[in-house]
Amino acid sequence: MKKTHLISLTTTFLVAVTVIVSMVGRSAFAATGSIYLTPASPSVLNGDNVTLSLRINPGTTVDGVQATVNFDTSKLQYVTADTSSSAFSVQLQQSQTGGTVTIARGDLSGGIGADSLIETITFKALVGSGSSGVTLTNANATYQGAYTNPSPANATVTLTSPITPPPTCPTGQIGTPPNCTTPTTGGTSGGTSGGGTTPKPKPSPTPTPTPPASTGTGTTPVVEQKDLQFTKAVFNMTTTAPTQIYVQFGLDKNTLDKQTALSELGTTHAVTLDDGNLLPGETYYFVVVSKDQQGHIAQTALQNFTTKGLTVTVGVYDKNHKPLRNKTVTLHSTPMTGKTDDRGFVTFSNVVPGDHHVLYADGKKSYDKPIAVENNVKTAGATQTAPVQNVSVVYDINASNAATAQRVLIGTLLLVVVGVAVFFVARRKSHFIAPGGAPLSMQPVVVGGNPSVSTPVMQQPTAQPQASAPSAEGIAQQLSTIPDPSNPTPGSTVAPVDEDRKE
Repeated sequence: MKKTHLISLTTTFLVAVTVIVSMVGRSAFAATGSIYLTPASPSVLNGDNVTLSLRINPGTTVDGVQATVNFDTSKLQYVTADTSSSAFSVQLQQSQTGGTVTIARGDLSGGIGADSLIETITFKALVGSGSSGVTLTNANATYQGAYTNPSPANATVTLTSPITPPPTCPTGQIGTPPNCTTPTTGGTSGGTSGGGTTPKPKPSPTPTPTPPASTGTGTTPVVEQKDLQFTKAVFNMTTTAPTQIYVQFGLDKNTLDKQTALSELGTTHAVTLDDGNLLPGETYYFVVVSKDQQGHIAQTALQNFTTKGLTVTVGVYDKNHKPLRNKTVTLHSTPMTGKTDDRGFVTFSNVVPGDHHVLYADGKKSYDKPIAVENNVKTAGATQTAPVQNVSVVYDINASNAATAQRVLIGTLLLVVVGVAVFFVARRKSHFIAPGGAPLSMQPVVVGGNPSVSTPVMQQPTAQPQASAPSAEGIAQQLSTIPDPSNPTPGSTVAPVDEDRKE
């Protein structure tokens, strides 16, 4: 590990220890300052997002802060938390589960003494009426081991439904739809006796060209999808006659609870659904409604589009923080399945921001860990980007035991193979061993006393005495046994010589 990495880890550890020790100090100040949510009374349309800032006005210097934000999950959905502008640079805890967001942050710059941001939290409205309280519990701050006991201040979110704009007459016409008429130029007015005057007629607006007579069915727009990004969708609409149009859309195809403003009269229209109404990775249903100059209404068939989703890489580890390699895991809410690589990482695409669960099954046991995916979309001009988010989960299992068992099994199989090989080699070698255990050798045996004729015979060797220096008598004995070439060969008939006969 590089030295800079060690310094960074050491600094982070010291920061955490310092702030944690500070947070658990025994002494306490009198109640000083406040921790609060702002705006305190926001209003949000059903399906839209609302962002609350969690702030502290400490009233004294503080170096740590903690709080739990509580909300009603039937009315609000957690979307994301942003700490990039927080005055407290050290994150000690940041988690979201159910209807709570738990926060603990610290500072080592010498302390925070002015009104400062802790973090912002974004929710999505799930209903279109009533209100929902967002409350603070366990809210406190600390300085050098002593609690400052700031007072918590909550927020109440008012929930409303979108208001359908009332229909209006096309440009250049007057009246109330469907009774729209084109105004005519003014006439003359008679004067009184003694000299009446004829006023100039007032100029009337340029009338809009009158389209062909309507059949009563209206003009249905033709829809072309132009640009689809994370939280933005742009559509082009065309009609054969001048119309005004608007788009109704929503997440539920049976309840299109949002709509755009009524457009100007024309035959071509560009409609943008912006990030105030769309979330990444969601499927939206929509229809386009048109109204011609005669007030006839037409509507397209139900259509849908899906925004780009976020990309999340999950590191999966066991309780000893060892990676779970080549394991299949599933991401919910919308099930997505992937397999971890050799580092224990798995990447999911087209993910919706909010709360999710990472599930892993090991035999009959299953393990579940929650994660939070932030809406980290950034818009620069006409382009939107969303960096890959990296999270990790740790399961209460020991992957090393399984790996050890696998190594033991492989080692056992290798030992069995080696043992079988040794057995067959030893058995084959036993065919070349004499009954007494000594190896056999090939030795020539003289037949008929003629050393020049021999037949190889399998013969067991005899023990060889230790060699010693031969004596003169032994050498003479050996020389006397050497055959003389002049002597007859063994087995031949020899006639006696005269000298032998005489004797």
